[in-house]
Amino acid sequence: MGNKKLIKGIILSTAGIFFILGAVSSVYYLSSYGLVENEYSFISPNVASKDQFMRLAFSEGLPQDLHLLNPPVKEIKDLQEYIDEIKNVKVSEFFNIYDRLTIEEISPSSDEIVKLSYKINQENFNTYAYYLKTEEQINNCSILLIPGSGDHQSLSIYNEDGYHGTIRTTLLKHCDIFILIKPNNGYRSIHNEKNRLDADSFLYANLLNEGYSYSATYITEALAWVKYMQKYYNKEGIIGLSQGGFAAFLTSLQSSPDFTIVSSGFSLYQRELISLGFNQIIIPGLYEYYKENIIQEIISKQNTKYLFTYGGNSDSIIYSLESEKKKSCLFLKEIDPFNVFCFYHQGGHFFPEEDILAWIEKEILN
Repeated sequence: MGNKKLIKGIILSTAGIFFILGAVSSVYYLSSYGLVENEYSFISPNVASKDQFMRLAFSEGLPQDLHLLNPPVKEIKDLQEYIDEIKNVKVSEFFNIYDRLTIEEISPSSDEIVKLSYKINQENFNTYAYYLKTEEQINNCSILLIPGSGDHQSLSIYNEDGYHGTIRTTLLKHCDIFILIKPNNGYRSIHNEKNRLDADSFLYANLLNEGYSYSATYITEALAWVKYMQKYYNKEGIIGLSQGGFAAFLTSLQSSPDFTIVSSGFSLYQRELISLGFNQIIIPGLYEYYKENIIQEIISKQNTKYLFTYGGNSDSIIYSLESEKKKSCLFLKEIDPFNVFCFYHQGGHFFPEEDILAWIEKEILN
C-alpha cells in the first residue's frame, strides 16, 4: 500500500513538473524584470496582462509640450533596449573610467540641445545637454551644470522655474553653459507617449542588480562633457547643487577641471548613517574607494580650485550642521588652503548666485 502511494506521488510530481515547464515555455523572458508575458503574476499578483504591466511601468509624469528624444515604448522588448542603451559602465570600472573615455564632436539634437558621442572600450554611447552660449567671447570659458534630484531638473534649470534659481543666467555672463540631461529625464524620458518610466520600480534597482548604477551612469556622462570642454575651452568648470553638487565633486575627482563649485552637496557627515532613497547617489563601494585619505591624496595633486557653499540654519539638516561645525571645510582646506574656498550664507538649500559669480570673476577669470 505504501509503495502504491509512493508511485502515485512520483507520477503526480512528474506531471506537475511537465505542467510547470509547459507554462514557462510560453513565457517571455526579460532580463531586468523576470518572467513576463502570459504569467504577469511573476511581477505582481495584480498584473495579469501586458497592458496592466505597461500601465504599472509607465506611471510618472512627462513635461508638457516638450519634444522627446525617444520614440514611445510599445513592447516590453523596446523598454529593455532603452535600458540597455543607458548601461555605459560597470560599477567595477567606474572609479577610473575617465582615462578610458574618448570623445567625438557634438552635434545638434533638438532646440538648444546637443548630443555628444563618446566611446568606452570601443563601444559607442551618447549623452545630451542644453547648450547656451555666452555673448562674452574673451574668456573662452565653459561650465557643466549637473542637476540635483527631482524630475526633469535640466528642463527646470533651463526654464529657471525651480530650486536651482537663475543660476544659468548668472553663469552665462562669462561662460558657455552645458546643462546635463540625465537618462529618463526631460528630453531623454523613456515613455509610452502619456507617461514616463517609473525609475524607482523599474530602473534603479535593476541596474544595481546587474552591476551598474544610475548614478555612475550619469556621472560618467558628465565626465565625457568635461573631457570635451577640456579639449575646446581655455577654462572649464563644474557646478551643482545638492545631489548635483555631490555629483560635481565626484566628477571633479576624476577629471581635474580648472574649477568646481559644490553648493550644499558635500559633507563628511554623508558617510554616517543617513536615509537615502533610490533617487540619490548610490554607487556600491563609493565610500570604500573614496576614503578620506584618498580624497586628500587626489585633491593635493590637482590644480583644481574648489568652492564649497553651505546655506546656514535654513539649509537641509546635514548642511546646516556643516554651517555650524565646518567639519568638511576644515578637512578640505587642510589639504590645500590655497585652492579650497568655503562660503557660508543664510539662503538655505540654494545657490548663492551673486557670491558664486564674484568668486568666478576673482579666482578663475581674473
